[in-house]
Amino acid sequence: MLNKLFFTILLSITTYFTTVPLYAQTSDSMFGFGINYPGIGVRYFPNKHLAIDAKFQFSENLIVPGLRGSIYFNPDNRVNFYAGFEYDYISYTGEVTIGTGYALSPYLGGELFLTKWLGIMFDFGPAIVSLYDSKTGYVMIPELDYVFNIGINLYIRTK
Repeated sequence: MLNKLFFTILLSITTYFTTVPLYAQTSDSMFGFGINYPGIGVRYFPNKHLAIDAKFQFSENLIVPGLRGSIYFNPDNRVNFYAGFEYDYISYTGEVTIGTGYALSPYLGGELFLTKWLGIMFDFGPAIVSLYDSKTGYVMIPELDYVFNIGINLYIRTK
């Protein structure tokens, strides 16, 4: 249900704003508020090449707050490519297990600005994930997974 609702909202907003010919590029002192799958986030650009994000992702038995830092390579274009690093704290509850952990991930991605204040982003990268089961004391050896992020960002310029 949550998946269908998220994609319906994302498709509706994208369809509405793609008819607007204006687009933005990153600039100094820009704030962003985002909806990502499956969560929310806040983004700040202290300058046009650097973005700092705080995000909060969740599902039925999983909570993942995290911090991200991104470097934008071509901030004056409609399509902005970036690379960055992410750290996430993981809290989960399973049928048999309850625990915490972390994920560390470098990533590559891009953001397409549809208007001066609306962008769609996508990034991906490998992630090292380590989990601890508090019921059994079992520590999972860190293993390599892959992370894909997709989201929509609304921006407010402060300068």
